[in-house]
Order: sequence, then C-alpha cells, then structure tokens
Amino acid sequence: MSVRRDEMLRGLRSAWPVLALVGLAYLSAFWSDVPDLVLRRATTLAITTLFAVYLVVRFDLGRLVALLVKLNVVAVVGSFAVAAVAHRLAVMGTIDYPTAWRGVYTSKNTLGGTSSPP
Repeated sequence: MSVRRDEMLRGLRSAWPVLALVGLAYLSAFWSDVPDLVLRRATTLAITTLFAVYLVVRFDLGRLVALLVKLNVVAVVGSFAVAAVAHRLAVMGTIDYPTAWRGVYTSKNTLGGTSSPP
C-alpha cells in the first residue's frame, strides 16, 4: 500500500502543471456569474484529472493504451447498438445536418456540435 502511495505522490508532483490548471478552474468561481456551477464542474475536472494520474501511475504505457483501446471499442459498439435498436435516438441532427449521428455519449455529441463549422 505504501509503495503505491509513494508512486502516486511522485505522479502528482510530476503533473503539477495540470494540477495548476485544475486550481485555476476552482479560482475562476470567484469571477463567475454562476460560482456553484463552476465549483461543481471544477470538482468533476479534479476527480477526472486525479483518476488520469492514477492510471498513468498504475499501468505502464502499453497496458494503458491497450485498456483505452478496449474502452473505445466498447463505445463504438455501444453507438452501433443504439443505432440498430433505437434508430430515432442515434440519428438526430440539427437543421444544418438533419441526418447527423448522435451516438451513445452526450458529451461527444455536444463536442461534435460545438466543433462543427457554422
């Protein structure tokens, strides 16, 4: 147990630039119009960042990449399964792209919609 803790502390020390950005996310609540929302999202960012540091400390690069590939395969299969079972949920675009695929994960859908050219 102590060995893993020491590795985690070394990982956190080497990830200080990313942790500084997480700290900035928390500080931005002071000048935000909706500080409660900022704190909630900054906490989600902090937990996700700490989990990423844990994964980097826990697995070597080859195992970590293999794990991420497997998780992405699950996401792809899930998206195709939704398209096959509930086509109405899978294909639901905007006015500009009426037949755009939504997929399974709403965060991906939001990112794709934001990234689309006007």
